[in-house]
Amino acid sequence: MNNKILFVNFIIIILIFSGVNSVIGLNNFNRSLPKCLLPISGGNILYVGGSGPGNYSNIQDAINAANDSDIIFVYSGTYCTDKNINVNKKLTIIGENQEQTIVKAKKINLKSDCIELTNFSLKGWWESVDELIHITGKYCNISYCTLTPSFEEDLPLKGFEIWGSFTKVKNCDIIDFSSWAVTCIDVNNCYFVNCSVCNSYRGIYTMGSCENIFIINCEIFNCGWDEYMESSGVFTDGSSHVDVISCNIHDNAMGVDIYCSSSIKVIGCDIHDNKLGTIIHDPFYGGSASINNFINNNSYYYNKVGLRIIDRCYDNKIYHNNFIRNYNYNGYDSISNNKWDNGYPSGGNYWDDYSGQDNDGDGIGDTPYNISGGNNMDRYPLMNLLKNIPPTKPIRPLGTVSGNNSVLYQYLCNAIDPNEDQIYYNFSWGDANYSGWIGPYNSSQNVTTFYSWDRSGEYSVKVIAKDDNGFLGKWSDGLSVKIGLPNKPVIRGPTTGKPGVDYEYKIVATDPDGDNVYYYVNWWDWTPIEWIGPYESGEEITLNHTWTEKDQYTIKVKAKDIYDAESDWGTLTVSISKNKANFYNSIMKFLNRFKILKQLIYNLV
Repeated sequence: MNNKILFVNFIIIILIFSGVNSVIGLNNFNRSLPKCLLPISGGNILYVGGSGPGNYSNIQDAINAANDSDIIFVYSGTYCTDKNINVNKKLTIIGENQEQTIVKAKKINLKSDCIELTNFSLKGWWESVDELIHITGKYCNISYCTLTPSFEEDLPLKGFEIWGSFTKVKNCDIIDFSSWAVTCIDVNNCYFVNCSVCNSYRGIYTMGSCENIFIINCEIFNCGWDEYMESSGVFTDGSSHVDVISCNIHDNAMGVDIYCSSSIKVIGCDIHDNKLGTIIHDPFYGGSASINNFINNNSYYYNKVGLRIIDRCYDNKIYHNNFIRNYNYNGYDSISNNKWDNGYPSGGNYWDDYSGQDNDGDGIGDTPYNISGGNNMDRYPLMNLLKNIPPTKPIRPLGTVSGNNSVLYQYLCNAIDPNEDQIYYNFSWGDANYSGWIGPYNSSQNVTTFYSWDRSGEYSVKVIAKDDNGFLGKWSDGLSVKIGLPNKPVIRGPTTGKPGVDYEYKIVATDPDGDNVYYYVNWWDWTPIEWIGPYESGEEITLNHTWTEKDQYTIKVKAKDIYDAESDWGTLTVSISKNKANFYNSIMKFLNRFKILKQLIYNLV
């Protein structure tokens, strides 16, 4: 037992003190911690799971039995409850392993101050519609946790809902919530550090009178996409003093949405591949304007729109940023009293579409850069990039899309590097093999390489680029390549017929490698389907079929070889109608019973 206690204490010390002072802004946070979050001593350790005598079988029982300052250690396993887990004491709750200590609960309520929750995989319960973690206590610390909704119903809708100030979320992954991954409501001094937030309608959302919120070194991506309305990776709504620092914000509908908010800082971020990188705006119907926001030392690249300011927003400062290859426009400002530079000689921003000169060699353009949308300008545009930007996503590879095994085929692609660095390329051949890095090549120079497959199949060929500083771009779109697949089967036979009549059809396909083939035949009338064969490549087979009802049917046939490489569908449409002679005979029998009617019809004809 003593060894077990020493082991658990060692884990606790590592989790509490690892990396505490490694990020901007955390020193001040740690100085403000109350005594309840200083090194723990004197508390008991309670165990959940495992095989020890007196261990609890569920977490709530251990919480109920614990006292303030106790530690609850949860062994690896899956702990399910269709009820809420309520933590109403100052406890440290630690999982043995982040991936293997799984808790499925309707909701986890952190009601007390000074709760530490660390090292868990937290999943929603399928009947829950609210948030997975609800925090009302202050000074709560959540770290090394993964939050996801239930697999069954994609519930709850939200990850965190935070009502308690001084909350710290560190090294957490918050994934796949259909509403908001993180919501802060009327809180202050909350930190999100080294987190990954993705695949949610909104990423991190601050609303109400939130202030002094710090989002540091987080990756926020694939958020904001919705069938009816788009949202964002970071959304500040009526907040102030929200700092977004050194984050990678990409592939969202909107990267950073500053709405009715003031004194927001976006500093040192990579904001790229979003539909809209950053927007600063306020309600068109009135309300608080977004003012005194600071956008500095960021790189906006490969967005549809880089940065946009609209409505009545003023006194926002935007300088020392890179704006590169934002496809519609780099910057847009419908208001004249925002500042897009920091005066001379500090300068403004780097614009890749600036066409002016620097005749005096001071690194600043001799003429202003005009901002789209109004009459604002960057008076002192920078001539050189402020930091390195990765290459663009390479074009989809060009080359052969169908062929045979053991034959070399050529593929070509290129990418552009904004810094004009040399570029290396790595091709993925779709069969778990890669070309390895080849190069260097000049920016936009075509690269060609060759590959042969030794097994039949359909492969997606993709390529990624990096510059000679090691900065990686994104994978290209894939080129579908079919190797060694049997040809689309050919179907021959009648295309019209009658119900209840047996018809004969000929089917043939060839395999480029000469392998035997199987056929999968769908008669489109609920006849059971299964693979038949094998047959020799090019051998024509004969199948018979009878349809029982009048209708139009599409015969569909697919072939596969002995390696399960499948062809495209071959089709033949067949129209089955009633027997016209039988129909005529039935009409005549009817008319013979009514001779006067028969004579009238003959006269009309």
